[in-house]
Amino acid sequence: MLTQQVLFPTYSGLSYSYPGHKTRIVQPIVLDSNWLDTWPTIRSVLLGSLMMFSSAAVIALEIANVSIESNKDDNVEKLGMDPSKVGVGIWCGSISFLASICILIIIFTRNKRIAATFALIAVTLAFFFTIVLIGLSANSVQRNQDLYPIQYKLIIAILSIALFILTQCIIFFMIYISVFFSSETRISSDYY
Repeated sequence: MLTQQVLFPTYSGLSYSYPGHKTRIVQPIVLDSNWLDTWPTIRSVLLGSLMMFSSAAVIALEIANVSIESNKDDNVEKLGMDPSKVGVGIWCGSISFLASICILIIIFTRNKRIAATFALIAVTLAFFFTIVLIGLSANSVQRNQDLYPIQYKLIIAILSIALFILTQCIIFFMIYISVFFSSETRISSDYY
């Protein structure tokens, strides 16, 4: 019996050369059609949208918290000296916002495997930054030093949304692992 060779769609590439050197032929980039078929589009849209809104909420709540903290009359010079005063939600929320954009980009690209791998890296960064956000917010809630009641409520809201973002990161890890170890995608892994 003759075995049939599986051909994958490829991007075309032009050959290039440097002066004084021979021409190099560019290897075509293989599109992984099995990942294209098995990646869950609807779940990615829902997960990316939820993560984007949650990250925007964390950023907005942290901006409100820092603005309240900076308007206090007694300790303007102490801004950045306490976990509730460093603006941790702004930079952690920004990382998770970028991770949500990477998740949504997976839907629109043809090469789902490469886009999903980049999104995995971004979500991993968001996961660790969210752990930092949860730790610093929990420390602020536990210490409760010179916080207005509205700040206390803002930090609790940031903490609860950060736990939701952490759950979304874990869900993305599970989606990626289920597609990666799926029997449909294992066929194409022999070519990489």
